[in-house]
Amino acid sequence: MTLSKTAHLRLTAQAAEARYQGLTRVAKNIDCQCEKNKARADDAEQPYDRETLKKDIEEAIWGAVSRVIDYFDFVPDARDCQEVAEGVGDDLLGRMQLLPGMESAVGAREPKVPGEIPQMITLVISEEEPMDDVEAVVEVEEIPDEGCGCSEKKSPKCGCDKKKKADAGWDDYDVVIPA
Repeated sequence: MTLSKTAHLRLTAQAAEARYQGLTRVAKNIDCQCEKNKARADDAEQPYDRETLKKDIEEAIWGAVSRVIDYFDFVPDARDCQEVAEGVGDDLLGRMQLLPGMESAVGAREPKVPGEIPQMITLVISEEEPMDDVEAVVEVEEIPDEGCGCSEKKSPKCGCDKKKKADAGWDDYDVVIPA
């Protein structure tokens, strides 16, 4: 597992602040996670969807469940343990989404959905006799994202005027009606 460089730096800063405030347990927990999860470049392509996140959380909770089982020397029914793991995982996600600063329920690394992928759409309409028989074919071709040409090239978070104008227009659509 990795963390974006920005997230890694923010967590490291929070650990330092926690130590300064005497919150050694918080600082140790953050430090432990920063050691386990190395930093990757902020712009590195690493899709991570909600289902994968839930799976990772569930695996981590099962690690805690196994520690509790070992501690008490008690082996409950696995289905009950699974229900506990799922409940704690759902509670964790729900509570994290309520924290101040959470801007969206959609993950920053979610794979793009079809409407977010730049595409060239060509509509070809052919008419045959009689007029009731009209056939339309839609061809979709993905356009590689080459950015807008500004200093933030290929960055989806660019925000420059060129990018805004391209996103707002119909220039990406081409309708072809053969004669």
